[in-house]
Amino acid sequence: MELQDSSISGKVIGDFCCGTCMYSVAASYFDPAEIVSIDIDEDALEIAKANIEHYELSDKVKVINTDLIELFESAENPYSSYFDTVIMNPPFGTKNNEGVDMKLLDCCIKATKPGGNVYSLHKESTSKFI
Repeated sequence: MELQDSSISGKVIGDFCCGTCMYSVAASYFDPAEIVSIDIDEDALEIAKANIEHYELSDKVKVINTDLIELFESAENPYSSYFDTVIMNPPFGTKNNEGVDMKLLDCCIKATKPGGNVYSLHKESTSKFI
């Protein structure tokens, strides 16, 4: 991302469905202006917070426990058009949560500034829906 598109250095980064924040940790090596990591899973975020502390990134990474879909449906959302780059590894919408990956991708688009970048990982089997 950084080497090809210069989409991390000095930029505001969103790590959506961040899990244990490993994409946030990786992004931190390219000196972004800010990283906001969001996930709904409290257990994963406990590990994320330990990772952030371990890599001494508490001043660089903000970890938020919330439902992204609800956040972006809210009129009080502070993150609309906020990020230069959003990275996301969504839960795969092929089982009990069919379609959730597309709803989350919509959140990424709403969160990104005009001209920004969205990098989202999806299963190959869902590519026809994207």
